[in-house]
Amino acid sequence: MDDSVYDFGVRLSQLRKKRKLSQADVAKKLSINKATISAYERNITIPSVETLKSLAVIYNSSVDYILGFSERTYLFIDDLSPNQQEFILDMLQQVKEKFIDR
Repeated sequence: MDDSVYDFGVRLSQLRKKRKLSQADVAKKLSINKATISAYERNITIPSVETLKSLAVIYNSSVDYILGFSERTYLFIDDLSPNQQEFILDMLQQVKEKFIDR
């Protein structure tokens, strides 16, 4: 598996280049300095939630993609009854015990 797809800075850099923007262009749009964009792309600094949302808009992407969560599988059980949720969680625990926690 290519670890770079989970690398926050690499994703930011790839998205910026895909949009044909320079670090200075992005910095100007965000009213911050170019060094900050560089620090984000080198994983030295992490943007605030507000900046992350703005980057997603600029790059026409999702925050989940930028953070590497789009590659993960999710199971949402919030809309199930408490009994249904407990059943699902018990099944998952059994699967983990049988196949993962060896």
